[in-house]
Amino acid sequence: MPALVIQQQDTILFQAIVFCERLRAARGLPPQSKFNPELFSLVPRWARAASRLAQPVTLNFLQPASFARILDRLSDEAGVQIVVDWQALATLGWTPDTEITLAVNQRPASEVLTQMLQPMDLAYRVVDAATVQVTSPAAVEARWDVEFYPVKELQTQAETPEALVARVRRELTGGEPDRLAGVLHFDAPSRHLIAALPQPLQRKLADLLKGWSTGPRETAKP
Repeated sequence: MPALVIQQQDTILFQAIVFCERLRAARGLPPQSKFNPELFSLVPRWARAASRLAQPVTLNFLQPASFARILDRLSDEAGVQIVVDWQALATLGWTPDTEITLAVNQRPASEVLTQMLQPMDLAYRVVDAATVQVTSPAAVEARWDVEFYPVKELQTQAETPEALVARVRRELTGGEPDRLAGVLHFDAPSRHLIAALPQPLQRKLADLLKGWSTGPRETAKP
């Protein structure tokens, strides 16, 4: 019977187990490990915190306050844990004691984060259903998530899996597929597109596939 043997650090081994279990889930197979099945959810990482990040938030820091203090308040208001990559922020000149102002009234936590971070040239990424990380845009782009997207209904009879993947690459890169920062793979048994991409591109891919599923399909190109 074929076997996969991996000799690596425990963290890498765990990531491999999670990937294999998610692949099994995509293929409609039961899990083989004893870990919590919630770890093998096929819901994209960024979408798992959607309900928390939609939580309306009111903050009134009209006078300058420390960045760390405002993040703590935002965390409490939204009910989401906010962790900060202070090492990445330090390269851009930001510290926990940096003072900023922020005043919002009943705005979704995701919008508040964006409003606060963009002027500082910072970004955030979703870690899990209850946690987001504040870091630099470069760090977000360097970190690839692996997600599974069902594409059974998107592939036309005249379109091969390779053509579908090529179509996705073109759309994600504005017609320059060779510049894609990531990896796309069509898993034939599950009819899922497996994408290893930075989180912003994962969001773009999800929107793209959703648009294709609700709009007219593109004719396969030779």
